[in-house]
Amino acid sequence: MIVRSCCLVVLLPFTLPALNVKIEKIYGYLYTPKRPLPKADRLALVKSFYGGANQFDPDIQLLCAAGIYVFSPSPRGVADRSAAFEKLNDRDMGGYEVVDVMYGGKYISELLGIPPSRIGVFGHSHGGYEVMRELTFPGKVGQVAFQFDGGFGISVAGFSSVEGQSEKSNIREWITKEAGSERNQWKDRSPINHADKLRGRLLLIHGTNDKRVPFAESKALDDKLVELGKRDQVQLLALQGGGHVPISTDELIAQYQAWFSFLNSQDEGS
Repeated sequence: MIVRSCCLVVLLPFTLPALNVKIEKIYGYLYTPKRPLPKADRLALVKSFYGGANQFDPDIQLLCAAGIYVFSPSPRGVADRSAAFEKLNDRDMGGYEVVDVMYGGKYISELLGIPPSRIGVFGHSHGGYEVMRELTFPGKVGQVAFQFDGGFGISVAGFSSVEGQSEKSNIREWITKEAGSERNQWKDRSPINHADKLRGRLLLIHGTNDKRVPFAESKALDDKLVELGKRDQVQLLALQGGGHVPISTDELIAQYQAWFSFLNSQDEGS
């Protein structure tokens, strides 16, 4: 158990359902704010790729300072546990790792007594993709059916198309490692191809000069959702001239203002 500035941090193991997919249990850090929101207003956010690391995270500290619970699980594919664990999601991006994160949301909802509609997920880059994937998850991967309908997601610099990321990114070899080379799988694992299934609300944040994950990846999903009549479920913040990681003071202020405006709106039913 670790005490830090804005929260109490506890490492929790939790058992996955009987999925027969190489692992039965994963771990996560639960960050409990020192001054949580009133019970009826409580929110929890699950950190998507990469989570489960024992390190200071300013985003998590900021959320905790606002009274929000944060759960940071270590889905298959993270490097902190072992080299073998990191390889478990090779060529399976958007597969069982998504189930791990979604099950983390279900677990924390039940543990804290917070309804699924007030459980969200957030992530950057690969994590941003995972956010998009979770909110548009078609309900099954391989032979495993699983669904957790969280209420919202925040994707920063995520990609909505595996093929688009492979073609336009400056890290194409990473896609081959993580997603393999099977184009039909790429198509199935691309959130934009399941945009009609979007559940809850989605905030997209992306720098317009991002070379690692092109801005077009978030813009394409936003456009698709608007085309599908889901304008009220999606927001896009374009950080003009921004790169892959928000760095400047102006970018960080814009990002966090968007975060908290979006989170506050959960209470407004918009």
